Amino acid sequence: MPTLRDVANFLGLSSERKMAAKLNVNAPVSTLALIKAYEKVPPTAYYKQDKTQGAAPITVQFTDQSIGYIKKREWKFGDGGTDHTANPAHTYQHANCSDNYWITLTVSNDGGSNTAKSSMWVYPPPPKASFNASPPAGPSPLQVTFFETSDAECITSRFWDFGDGHTSTEFDPTHVFTNNTGATVQFRVSLQIQVESNNPASFASEVTVTPGGGQPPPPSNPPYITAVRVEGMDAITVQGYHFPDGMRVRLDVTYPPTKTSSYWSDPVVAGEFTQQIALETCTGNSGVLCTVQATIDGKNFIPAKPPIMC
Repeated sequence: MPTLRDVANFLGLSSERKMAAKLNVNAPVSTLALIKAYEKVPPTAYYKQDKTQGAAPITVQFTDQSIGYIKKREWKFGDGGTDHTANPAHTYQHANCSDNYWITLTVSNDGGSNTAKSSMWVYPPPPKASFNASPPAGPSPLQVTFFETSDAECITSRFWDFGDGHTSTEFDPTHVFTNNTGATVQFRVSLQIQVESNNPASFASEVTVTPGGGQPPPPSNPPYITAVRVEGMDAITVQGYHFPDGMRVRLDVTYPPTKTSSYWSDPVVAGEFTQQIALETCTGNSGVLCTVQATIDGKNFIPAKPPIMC
């Protein structure tokens, strides 16, 4: 409960008579009447944050400097996170690839509410480019599919150079290498990715092509995942197929309404993985979709089929 000192500080007055006039309190004036009137004056929201931009993950400290009696406060950080304390710290785990995170603080009492707004620009950390080739070697003509495994968010462009005069800007391209020299040739394949607000990152590897006699292999199947509920448990089993061996797949589970948690699979073996995930906020009865996605490069996603009901 506020005190008379709180009322005096809010109004900038020391005289109870003047406080009563300001708050429209009728005589006889009492401390309790002044406090009750003060409690019904809508507060004014105002706060400060110690950062307005930075690379993910980044923690921001918020300080509530609202004016007036506050019965309830609600912070919304723009990424699904909320808080009700006066001075919360919030960590943005991922970049927002399309916009700023928009923050609001709403303070209220029985007399009304007020909202203050700001933004936070969270850009991705420096990227690390990488890829796998399947197959990495064989006779000419050799058809190779490249699976990008870059550790990067918010990729704005990519450029492949296959080392034979051909290039591509596709995600996971397929290319046929030809060798008519009569000797083994190593083609140096490079990938450069550009990420928002960062310098580009590059990665290169060799594809070995022996002299002719081979035929292009059939096109490889694209990677995909499935997700099913575990009977009797608040958990799901996610299975992946046609992923490059040795890679760990990031699995993003979005819980209603907007919370997203990330998990990592065990290393892929023979193109496949199986991962059980304990659900955090899903229940078996709400009938709301809980989406599961395999994240390939921070921008391209592979959704699970079928979707999961929470």
